[in-house]
Amino acid sequence: MRVWLRAGPVLALTAALLVAVGVLLADTMYVPRVELREEERGLYVLDAEMSPMLVGTARPPIAPASCIPDPEPEINERGAAFLVRYVLDCRERPLGAGDEIELPWNLDGIQLTVRFVDGEERRGLFGREAAGGIVIRFDLILPRRDDPAQLTLTHFSLGLRHFLTGWAHLLLVIGLGLLLPFKRLAPALAGLAGGHALSLVLAELSVIGLPTGPAEASVAAAVVIFAALALRERQSLAALVFAAALLGVIHGLGIATRLSGEGLAGGSLLVALFSTNLAIDLAGFALGLIVSTVATFIGENLRNQGTVIARIAGVVGAFLMFFTLAAAIRPSGQLTEAEDAYLAVGSAAATSGPSGVPTQLTSTGQLARPFMSYLIVEPFQVRLEVLTAVQSLDAWLDLPSDVSGVIPAEAGGALGRQVAELLGSETHLLIDGTPATATERRADFVVVGTTGVLTRETPVPETVADAILGVTLLYETEGIPESVSVEWGLFTDDEPLPITATDPAATLESELSIAQPTHEWRNTLGEYSLPSVESIATGKPRLPVASLLLAFIAAVVIFATRKSEKRSRGRRLALACLVVGYLLYPFARVSAEIPLVSQARLSKDQAADVLERLLTNVYRSFDIHSEEAIYDRLALTVTGDQLLEVYLESRQALELENRGGARVRIEEVVVREVRSVRRTSESGYAIDLVWTVGGSVNHFGHQHFRQNWYDAVIRVVPVEGVWKIESVDVAEEKRLL
Repeated sequence: MRVWLRAGPVLALTAALLVAVGVLLADTMYVPRVELREEERGLYVLDAEMSPMLVGTARPPIAPASCIPDPEPEINERGAAFLVRYVLDCRERPLGAGDEIELPWNLDGIQLTVRFVDGEERRGLFGREAAGGIVIRFDLILPRRDDPAQLTLTHFSLGLRHFLTGWAHLLLVIGLGLLLPFKRLAPALAGLAGGHALSLVLAELSVIGLPTGPAEASVAAAVVIFAALALRERQSLAALVFAAALLGVIHGLGIATRLSGEGLAGGSLLVALFSTNLAIDLAGFALGLIVSTVATFIGENLRNQGTVIARIAGVVGAFLMFFTLAAAIRPSGQLTEAEDAYLAVGSAAATSGPSGVPTQLTSTGQLARPFMSYLIVEPFQVRLEVLTAVQSLDAWLDLPSDVSGVIPAEAGGALGRQVAELLGSETHLLIDGTPATATERRADFVVVGTTGVLTRETPVPETVADAILGVTLLYETEGIPESVSVEWGLFTDDEPLPITATDPAATLESELSIAQPTHEWRNTLGEYSLPSVESIATGKPRLPVASLLLAFIAAVVIFATRKSEKRSRGRRLALACLVVGYLLYPFARVSAEIPLVSQARLSKDQAADVLERLLTNVYRSFDIHSEEAIYDRLALTVTGDQLLEVYLESRQALELENRGGARVRIEEVVVREVRSVRRTSESGYAIDLVWTVGGSVNHFGHQHFRQNWYDAVIRVVPVEGVWKIESVDVAEEKRLL
């Protein structure tokens, strides 16, 4: 007996710890909402709601070097949490494509909302990366700009900045201008432009993937090569032009890779790459002409020192080449003094903050109210969720308990159905003024904890004094209703009933009472658009007809005048045709059908866009609960043979474990990488890719987040002019959030 008396507390503590660990590990709960606001052009405010424990360990965000962070963040108490505000002054150069903000926080991820100064708003889920922090990549936030004029202006400006801030580019042109007369310099720069033009064609053929670091290092390597050529007694103009053209190809493909990583694809990528390359080429010609003219004006005295200039340029070029490669793989920095100081501020806030006891529970672990209700309004459905203490139901039901107040495990299911029927009959719901009937009713015994409400998967004996039931009543709708009215009919004495109403934009807390038993939700979503599923047309290829015609004319002219006295005039005409063709290449395109050739073609960048939309369609199909409607939606995206398999796998991926069938509503699908696009038939393709899918669900007052990562090969085929998924072979799947 003494042994049991001593072991009893230990066993009880162990059981409590196991339950607590189960609650904590069952699902990621604390994925906080973070908001990044652009107060004025380039001035950003980042607000993050943190628990007291997190405030003590969170470091300030690490922003690009062009941004000046506020060394002393503002920390304000907000209930059981803290609102931490950071200010980033990036007015010198506003954040844009290619920029990153790292949040070195001990979190699995964040739900980020970005509000730009022009009123545009973007949302996304960002998970923890291998290095230990959460990286916000603006490539994934910024809206894709498809306007050719805007793309041209933006990337022409970026190209000029790239040239003027790249020491290797300046050294290359200045060195060549000092070493060569302009009549020899011009062909070298023309070779560079020709390489850039060839990179444009290769980019359209999806020859993309060259890292930016080596591509930029190749510019410095070219300085070394040109310096070596200048030191030779007999300079070969052909070798000079060939080296410049090779440089242009490598450099252009490096830029194309970066632009593709910023989310540009198809025609938008070609316009952006063309504009960037054109700016670099024009700036190079202008600077080369100026330097060469000045050098010629000074006289032959400078030319006699060409050997010295070549040696200096070669040494500096080699240094820049190694420096560029080293900068591309540099490790992240250490803590700054401001970050160290902030750690002390955060630690003090953590020790002095509130304990953060969940409002659903009392300090003794009991449900705070006999009933706690949650109204969730989402596209295509309305849910009324209720947490109820079982002992509060004895006024309406005969509880099946024994003399010790324990509900047998085998009686729990029947009791749950009784409670669901009771709530369904005593709770009256009007949707747009019409009485609504629940299409699904579910009741489960649950455990309420800090990370949410867990459903007991296996029935166990429940004590009447402690048992809690979670009841869900689901009502299907056509879209988003204009109004939802809930009239509550179960009150214990005069104690009010808390009700929390949540829609896609906001959460509102209220109370119901005997005097005021009705709560009404009104649609204030404005121009909120319903998530839709649309078929994705294969489309006709857009061909650079004008450029191809001019290239053909140039070839004919060169061939026709190769042995005539008009050969020089023919070359000039051919060159003019090629230049005009290059200028028209990304713009003058015509959709055309090619006889005997399949029109359904996919490059890597096109595949990323098509798969992102197809996968979004698959997950969006589950926004509604009717299986028949889900199959109809899936049929727009998946071939018939794969419908059942895709349905089962997608449904399993969207359901949260231990959450009573709660299903994640998908908010984003992002194709992270397309490794290869391989033709499998006359018109089908096998696409090797990596994608992430993320979303959230409101469940009994808690918001749960999910983000999964997939590595798979997806086969797509055109069916009656639209792309459809033929099969999905998942090689690896892992949960990020």
